[in-house]
Amino acid sequence: MQRTTAAFSQCDRIEFWYDKEQNEPPVIILVFSTQDGLIKSKSREVYNELLDKLDFKTTFFKIIEQNNRAFISFVDGVSDIHLTVKNLKYSPGQLNDFLKKVDKNGPFAFLLGLDNNKDRPIIVPTKDKFEIMTLAGFIK
Repeated sequence: MQRTTAAFSQCDRIEFWYDKEQNEPPVIILVFSTQDGLIKSKSREVYNELLDKLDFKTTFFKIIEQNNRAFISFVDGVSDIHLTVKNLKYSPGQLNDFLKKVDKNGPFAFLLGLDNNKDRPIIVPTKDKFEIMTLAGFIK
């Protein structure tokens, strides 16, 4: 699982998106600056491994803010898995807005994306048949 943290740590930042009014699901996106950076990080392969290994009915997401950086963890008590990715850039305002809107006990999507220098990142499929990693909720 050390490979997971090494790959995901190479992202440019993490973003948090949720728009109830547009009937969109809550989404957390690891954003990479370039396609080349995403490929070199091996994050797509690691993402697919997590899709196969984790039970997303029992895997929760934990986020800690420290020194203007985000520390994220995937925690599954049933499978006894705890993965942490440290020191990610993020927007505290975007995270706070996201947490105010989202049901902490409800599922949400975790995806990989590319910076489009505009609004939301471009979502990147990791398999020929697009699969979305869904997590069970948040823990504190």
